[in-house]
Amino acid sequence: MPAERDRTYAQVLIDHLVIGGTRVSWVFMPEFLEPGPYVCRLEVGSTGDPQADDWADCGVEAQNVTCLVDPARHLLGGLVASTHYRVVVATGLAEHVSPPVPVFGTLPKRDWLECREVIRQFRLRNRIKAGSTGWLLKKRFTGVVPQANTAYAPTDYLTGGLLDTQREDTYGTEFAGGYYAPVPFEAALDPAGLDPRRDPSGARGTVDDAATVRPAMVVPYPPVLRNDVVILAGSDYRYYVGRVAEAAERRGVPYLARVELRLAPFSDVIYRYPVPGA
Repeated sequence: MPAERDRTYAQVLIDHLVIGGTRVSWVFMPEFLEPGPYVCRLEVGSTGDPQADDWADCGVEAQNVTCLVDPARHLLGGLVASTHYRVVVATGLAEHVSPPVPVFGTLPKRDWLECREVIRQFRLRNRIKAGSTGWLLKKRFTGVVPQANTAYAPTDYLTGGLLDTQREDTYGTEFAGGYYAPVPFEAALDPAGLDPRRDPSGARGTVDDAATVRPAMVVPYPPVLRNDVVILAGSDYRYYVGRVAEAAERRGVPYLARVELRLAPFSDVIYRYPVPGA
Protein backbone atom coordinates (compact mmCIF):
# COMPACT_ATOMS: atom_id res chain seq x y z
CA MET A 1 0.00 0.00 0.00
CA PRO A 2 1.40 3.42 -0.92
CA ALA A 3 2.31 5.65 2.02
CA GLU A 4 0.26 8.57 0.72
CA ARG A 5 -3.01 8.92 -1.10
CA ASP A 6 -3.09 10.40 -4.58
CA ARG A 7 -4.60 13.88 -4.89
CA THR A 8 -6.75 12.90 -7.89
CA TYR A 9 -7.92 9.41 -6.94
CA ALA A 10 -9.50 8.83 -3.54
CA GLN A 11 -9.46 5.07 -4.08
CA VAL A 12 -8.73 2.50 -6.78
CA LEU A 13 -10.32 -0.92 -6.27
CA ILE A 14 -9.74 -4.24 -8.01
CA ASP A 15 -12.12 -7.20 -8.37
CA HIS A 16 -9.90 -10.02 -9.62
CA LEU A 17 -10.49 -13.62 -10.57
CA VAL A 18 -7.49 -15.93 -11.06
CA ILE A 19 -9.38 -17.52 -13.95
CA GLY A 20 -11.29 -14.71 -15.59
CA GLY A 21 -11.18 -10.96 -16.08
CA THR A 22 -10.32 -8.08 -13.78
CA ARG A 23 -12.50 -5.06 -13.03
CA VAL A 24 -10.79 -1.87 -11.88
CA SER A 25 -12.97 0.89 -10.42
CA TRP A 26 -12.05 4.24 -8.94
CA VAL A 27 -13.37 7.23 -7.01
CA PHE A 28 -12.11 10.78 -7.52
CA MET A 29 -11.22 13.10 -4.67
CA PRO A 30 -14.04 15.58 -3.84
CA GLU A 31 -11.80 18.52 -4.81
CA PHE A 32 -11.07 17.08 -8.27
CA LEU A 33 -13.21 19.40 -10.40
CA GLU A 34 -11.50 19.54 -13.80
CA PRO A 35 -13.79 19.90 -16.83
CA GLY A 36 -14.69 16.84 -18.91
CA PRO A 37 -15.10 14.81 -20.88
CA TYR A 38 -12.97 12.27 -19.00
CA VAL A 39 -11.23 9.82 -21.35
CA CYS A 40 -10.35 6.76 -19.26
CA ARG A 41 -8.04 3.88 -20.00
CA LEU A 42 -6.48 1.02 -18.06
CA GLU A 43 -2.80 -0.01 -18.03
CA VAL A 44 -1.21 -3.23 -16.77
CA GLY A 45 2.41 -3.87 -15.75
CA SER A 46 4.50 -6.65 -14.29
CA THR A 47 5.91 -4.57 -11.40
CA GLY A 48 4.70 -1.86 -9.07
CA ASP A 49 7.34 0.54 -10.38
CA PRO A 50 5.54 3.63 -11.72
CA GLN A 51 8.60 4.43 -13.87
CA ALA A 52 8.87 0.98 -15.47
CA ASP A 53 8.67 0.91 -19.26
CA ASP A 54 6.46 -2.17 -19.51
CA TRP A 55 3.11 -0.49 -18.78
CA ALA A 56 0.69 -1.45 -21.56
CA ASP A 57 -2.89 -0.52 -22.41
CA CYS A 58 -5.48 -3.20 -21.71
CA GLY A 59 -9.22 -3.40 -22.10
CA VAL A 60 -11.21 -0.77 -24.00
CA GLU A 61 -10.88 3.01 -23.62
CA ALA A 62 -14.09 4.75 -22.54
CA GLN A 63 -15.41 8.19 -21.63
CA ASN A 64 -16.91 9.36 -18.33
CA VAL A 65 -16.88 5.95 -16.63
CA THR A 66 -15.90 4.88 -13.13
CA CYS A 67 -14.66 1.37 -13.93
CA LEU A 68 -12.97 -0.55 -16.72
CA VAL A 69 -12.57 -4.29 -17.30
CA ASP A 70 -9.47 -6.12 -18.47
CA PRO A 71 -10.77 -9.33 -20.09
CA ALA A 72 -7.31 -10.93 -20.35
CA ARG A 73 -5.48 -12.96 -17.71
CA HIS A 74 -2.33 -11.25 -16.42
CA LEU A 75 -0.59 -13.34 -13.78
CA LEU A 76 2.98 -12.39 -14.54
CA GLY A 77 5.75 -13.69 -12.31
CA GLY A 78 4.74 -17.34 -11.87
CA LEU A 79 3.22 -18.17 -8.49
CA VAL A 80 3.71 -14.60 -7.28
CA ALA A 81 0.81 -12.33 -8.25
CA SER A 82 3.02 -9.37 -9.21
CA THR A 83 0.64 -7.84 -11.74
CA HIS A 84 -0.33 -4.21 -11.12
CA TYR A 85 -2.93 -1.94 -12.71
CA ARG A 86 -3.18 1.81 -12.96
CA VAL A 87 -5.85 4.15 -14.27
CA VAL A 88 -5.11 6.98 -16.72
CA VAL A 89 -7.75 9.70 -17.05
CA ALA A 90 -7.30 12.51 -19.58
CA THR A 91 -9.36 15.67 -19.00
CA GLY A 92 -9.55 18.92 -20.89
CA LEU A 93 -6.58 20.20 -18.85
CA ALA A 94 -4.23 17.33 -18.08
CA GLU A 95 -3.65 13.57 -17.87
CA HIS A 96 -3.85 11.97 -14.43
CA VAL A 97 -2.19 8.63 -13.68
CA SER A 98 -3.17 6.73 -10.53
CA PRO A 99 -0.62 5.01 -8.28
CA PRO A 100 -0.08 1.34 -9.24
CA VAL A 101 -2.49 -1.01 -7.48
CA PRO A 102 -1.62 -4.71 -6.97
CA VAL A 103 -3.88 -7.34 -8.46
CA PHE A 104 -4.56 -8.86 -5.04
CA GLY A 105 -6.55 -5.77 -4.15
CA THR A 106 -6.60 -2.84 -1.77
CA LEU A 107 -7.73 -2.26 1.80
CA PRO A 108 -10.86 -0.56 3.13
CA LYS A 109 -10.19 2.97 4.38
CA ARG A 110 -9.99 2.10 8.11
CA ASP A 111 -7.54 -0.75 7.54
CA TRP A 112 -5.57 1.40 5.11
CA LEU A 113 -5.19 4.18 7.70
CA GLU A 114 -4.07 1.75 10.41
CA CYS A 115 -1.48 0.12 8.13
CA ARG A 116 -0.29 3.53 6.97
CA GLU A 117 0.37 4.47 10.60
CA VAL A 118 2.43 1.30 11.13
CA ILE A 119 4.46 2.13 8.02
CA ARG A 120 4.91 5.75 9.17
CA GLN A 121 6.30 4.57 12.52
CA PHE A 122 8.54 2.05 10.76
CA ARG A 123 10.02 4.76 8.52
CA LEU A 124 10.36 7.19 11.42
CA ARG A 125 12.26 4.57 13.40
CA ASN A 126 14.55 4.03 10.39
CA ARG A 127 15.35 7.74 10.18
CA ILE A 128 16.01 8.05 13.93
CA LYS A 129 18.06 4.86 14.19
CA ALA A 130 19.94 5.29 10.91
CA GLY A 131 18.02 2.90 8.70
CA SER A 132 19.50 2.27 5.26
CA THR A 133 18.32 4.06 2.12
CA GLY A 134 19.08 3.47 -1.53
CA TRP A 135 17.41 2.19 -4.65
CA LEU A 136 15.56 -0.94 -5.71
CA LEU A 137 16.18 -2.39 -9.18
CA LYS A 138 13.28 -4.57 -10.32
CA LYS A 139 14.52 -7.43 -12.50
CA ARG A 140 12.85 -7.62 -15.90
CA PHE A 141 10.39 -10.46 -16.48
CA THR A 142 10.23 -9.75 -20.21
CA GLY A 143 12.03 -7.61 -22.74
CA VAL A 144 14.37 -7.61 -25.71
CA VAL A 145 17.04 -10.31 -25.91
CA PRO A 146 20.15 -8.72 -27.49
CA GLN A 147 20.76 -10.07 -30.97
CA ALA A 148 24.20 -11.52 -31.50
CA ASN A 149 25.78 -14.66 -32.82
CA THR A 150 25.32 -17.67 -30.55
CA ALA A 151 28.90 -17.42 -29.26
CA TYR A 152 28.14 -14.10 -27.57
CA ALA A 153 24.37 -14.18 -27.02
CA PRO A 154 23.34 -13.91 -23.35
CA THR A 155 20.98 -16.90 -23.58
CA ASP A 156 21.05 -20.32 -25.19
CA TYR A 157 19.29 -20.30 -28.58
CA LEU A 158 17.43 -23.57 -27.90
CA THR A 159 16.77 -23.62 -24.15
CA GLY A 160 16.73 -19.91 -23.30
CA GLY A 161 19.13 -20.61 -20.43
CA LEU A 162 21.44 -17.82 -19.30
CA LEU A 163 24.96 -18.19 -20.72
CA ASP A 164 26.76 -14.93 -19.99
CA THR A 165 26.32 -13.39 -16.53
CA GLN A 166 28.88 -10.61 -17.12
CA ARG A 167 27.38 -8.81 -20.14
CA GLU A 168 27.22 -5.08 -19.46
CA ASP A 169 24.22 -4.45 -21.74
CA THR A 170 22.11 -6.98 -19.79
CA TYR A 171 23.80 -6.72 -16.36
CA GLY A 172 23.91 -10.49 -16.10
CA THR A 173 20.24 -11.07 -16.98
CA GLU A 174 18.44 -12.37 -20.05
CA PHE A 175 17.16 -9.02 -21.32
CA ALA A 176 18.61 -5.73 -22.55
CA GLY A 177 18.91 -3.24 -19.71
CA GLY A 178 18.47 -6.01 -17.15
CA TYR A 179 16.33 -4.02 -14.74
CA TYR A 180 13.56 -1.43 -14.72
CA ALA A 181 14.16 2.18 -13.69
CA PRO A 182 15.39 2.38 -10.07
CA VAL A 183 12.95 3.46 -7.36
CA PRO A 184 13.82 4.95 -3.93
CA PHE A 185 14.13 2.26 -1.28
CA GLU A 186 14.64 2.07 2.47
CA ALA A 187 15.22 -0.89 4.77
CA ALA A 188 15.97 -1.74 8.37
CA LEU A 189 19.02 -3.97 8.00
CA ASP A 190 20.06 -6.31 10.78
CA PRO A 191 23.60 -5.53 12.03
CA ALA A 192 26.30 -7.28 10.02
CA GLY A 193 28.04 -10.13 11.81
CA LEU A 194 31.55 -11.55 11.70
CA ASP A 195 31.87 -15.31 11.72
CA PRO A 196 34.88 -16.40 9.62
CA ARG A 197 35.25 -20.14 9.33
CA ARG A 198 36.68 -22.70 6.96
CA ASP A 199 34.27 -24.14 4.42
CA PRO A 200 33.71 -27.80 5.49
CA SER A 201 33.89 -28.91 1.86
CA GLY A 202 37.19 -27.10 1.37
CA ALA A 203 35.95 -25.70 -1.96
CA ARG A 204 35.72 -22.06 -0.82
CA GLY A 205 38.51 -21.87 1.74
CA THR A 206 37.80 -19.44 4.61
CA VAL A 207 34.37 -17.87 4.28
CA ASP A 208 32.22 -15.47 6.29
CA ASP A 209 28.60 -15.84 5.23
CA ALA A 210 27.44 -13.77 8.21
CA ALA A 211 29.10 -10.68 6.71
CA THR A 212 27.62 -11.15 3.24
CA VAL A 213 24.01 -12.08 4.10
CA ARG A 214 21.94 -9.26 5.65
CA PRO A 215 18.34 -9.89 6.76
CA ALA A 216 16.21 -6.76 6.50
CA MET A 217 12.70 -5.45 7.06
CA VAL A 218 11.18 -3.47 4.18
CA VAL A 219 7.94 -1.90 3.00
CA PRO A 220 7.14 -4.04 -0.07
CA TYR A 221 5.90 -1.27 -2.38
CA PRO A 222 6.77 -1.94 -5.11
CA PRO A 223 6.93 -5.68 -4.29
CA VAL A 224 10.42 -7.00 -3.59
CA LEU A 225 11.06 -10.33 -5.33
CA ARG A 226 13.92 -12.82 -5.50
CA ASN A 227 16.76 -11.69 -7.81
CA ASP A 228 15.85 -8.01 -7.58
CA VAL A 229 18.82 -5.80 -6.66
CA VAL A 230 19.22 -3.30 -3.81
CA ILE A 231 21.81 -0.50 -4.09
CA LEU A 232 22.68 1.11 -0.77
CA ALA A 233 23.30 4.85 -0.81
CA GLY A 234 26.68 5.96 0.48
CA SER A 235 28.42 2.59 0.56
CA ASP A 236 27.30 1.65 -3.00
CA TYR A 237 27.10 -2.00 -1.93
CA ARG A 238 24.93 -4.04 -4.26
CA TYR A 239 22.77 -6.85 -2.86
CA TYR A 240 20.76 -9.53 -4.61
CA VAL A 241 17.43 -10.28 -2.99
CA GLY A 242 17.13 -13.86 -1.77
CA ARG A 243 14.30 -15.26 0.31
CA VAL A 244 11.27 -12.99 0.81
CA ALA A 245 8.64 -13.56 3.50
CA GLU A 246 5.64 -11.50 4.60
CA ALA A 247 6.17 -9.96 8.05
CA ALA A 248 2.76 -8.29 8.42
CA GLU A 249 -0.43 -8.32 6.40
CA ARG A 250 -4.03 -7.10 6.67
CA ARG A 251 -6.87 -8.86 4.85
CA GLY A 252 -4.39 -10.65 2.62
CA VAL A 253 -2.54 -7.43 1.70
CA PRO A 254 1.10 -7.43 2.89
CA TYR A 255 2.53 -4.16 4.19
CA LEU A 256 5.83 -5.27 5.75
CA ALA A 257 8.21 -7.97 4.55
CA ARG A 258 11.39 -9.71 5.67
CA VAL A 259 13.99 -10.13 2.94
CA GLU A 260 17.39 -11.74 2.72
CA LEU A 261 20.00 -9.56 1.01
CA ARG A 262 23.11 -11.26 -0.35
CA LEU A 263 26.12 -9.04 -1.06
CA ALA A 264 27.20 -9.30 -4.69
CA PRO A 265 30.91 -10.08 -5.24
CA PHE A 266 32.79 -6.88 -6.13
CA SER A 267 33.66 -8.44 -9.50
CA ASP A 268 29.95 -8.78 -10.36
CA VAL A 269 28.73 -6.85 -13.39
CA ILE A 270 25.93 -5.30 -11.29
CA TYR A 271 28.51 -2.84 -9.90
CA ARG A 272 28.73 -1.34 -13.40
CA TYR A 273 25.10 -0.28 -13.19
CA PRO A 274 25.22 3.52 -12.89
CA VAL A 275 24.38 4.95 -9.47
CA PRO A 276 20.99 6.71 -9.77
CA GLY A 277 21.36 10.49 -9.71
CA ALA A 278 25.15 10.39 -10.18
